[in-house]
Amino acid sequence: MATSKFRILVPIDFSEQSQSAFYQSCNIAQIYDGELLLLHVIEDEIAAFEKFSATSISELTIKIDQRLSKFVEEAIAISKKNVTSKVQFGSVSNMIFETLQNENFNMIVMGFHSANGDKNKPIGSNSLQVIKQASCQVITVKDRPLQNDFKSIILPLDLSKPVSQKVNKTIELAKSWKGSVVNIISVLPQSDDLKVNAAAQQLAKIVSEIESNDIVCNAEIVRIIKGRESVADIVVDYAQRMRGEMIMIITRYESGIANRFGSAAQSIINSIEIPMFSIVPLVNQNSIIH
Repeated sequence: MATSKFRILVPIDFSEQSQSAFYQSCNIAQIYDGELLLLHVIEDEIAAFEKFSATSISELTIKIDQRLSKFVEEAIAISKKNVTSKVQFGSVSNMIFETLQNENFNMIVMGFHSANGDKNKPIGSNSLQVIKQASCQVITVKDRPLQNDFKSIILPLDLSKPVSQKVNKTIELAKSWKGSVVNIISVLPQSDDLKVNAAAQQLAKIVSEIESNDIVCNAEIVRIIKGRESVADIVVDYAQRMRGEMIMIITRYESGIANRFGSAAQSIINSIEIPMFSIVPLVNQNSIIH
């Protein structure tokens, strides 16, 4: 059933990463005047029985519901918004997609960890599947000191591709988190001065557009040297220098196939410790973003 209420789905497995995502979702619910659904998926029943010292499905469900209820109470106290919870059995990613299909959600906020901290290995499979296939915006959060808002937003821009949607979403978020500074980084391959000058002019227009919304904006162009740092390395270094608290990534829509997570973005999300906002191209959105 369609609803005009902004709704946020929060998968929670009680890990440190998912608890960090939980607290971020409470803050985001305040910003968007939205409601939360906390979703716990039991994927491995044997492990769940052991973890919760349960001897039956009904006892297991009751114990998980009791634990979720504490998070619901805390979320209501923080966000002052409507918060509900649900327990499901099955694959985590499948249950997330089933919930998205059966109900209307505008955003997913979920915790994740990379595979052994190795940026060259894929992120956790559930997180990767959700980023690739979700029909709504996704914020992924690693375990880190909690922020009430995001005062430094990192905006990597490939100026050879359309960037208006990414810029517009960044402006929306920066206006919501009052006092936020937008920091743009654009990495150019080795090219002649004419191309660099054209990129600088395009970037200047983007900065002007952002600043016209009373948002402080910094911008930097870096020319990549073949055989030296990768695009991901440069972006991560920039985010660290600018004390970034959120990084904006736009996923790719390729011939109707939900496989939109580029290698550079994958390296960034595995290397960086700050939350990442994955923007779904408008062509693939089934819900209206607030």
